Amino acid sequence: MTSDQAWQDWARTHKACWEVQPLFEQHEGRRLQVGFEFNVFAQFPASASGPDQRKEAFPEVRAKLEELAERVFPTEATVARFEADPVQAAVRLRPETEFALELQLTVRVFHKADYFQEIADGDQKRLAPVVGRLKELGLKAKAWGRAS
Repeated sequence: MTSDQAWQDWARTHKACWEVQPLFEQHEGRRLQVGFEFNVFAQFPASASGPDQRKEAFPEVRAKLEELAERVFPTEATVARFEADPVQAAVRLRPETEFALELQLTVRVFHKADYFQEIADGDQKRLAPVVGRLKELGLKAKAWGRAS
């Protein structure tokens, strides 16, 4: 298992960051917020400057993002369900990072008992332990160089 310090070093090297946004669905003619979507991003290492180097670095970055998801997002929560999408072999470009090449992991969070149960006022506060853990492991909110 990777130590917190090793995660912090990895997060710094890969400028790993996260953002959370509402998850909306259309159900029975209504638009409902059914949960939240965490997007976790990691840049390629500086040594992977060309396409061949990025192709070579991809499996390691993908594996670390998937390991991070297993470490941070609970698999056995009582109220919520956390569902991670596989990391795709496609880069993301965001203005927050000046369009640096990043890989993205997406984890959806929704009510365990009923997917279409609308989010209540206190539900976002329940995400605090996850956000806290991401910060402890060295990830920044939105992008590096900004307050998190």
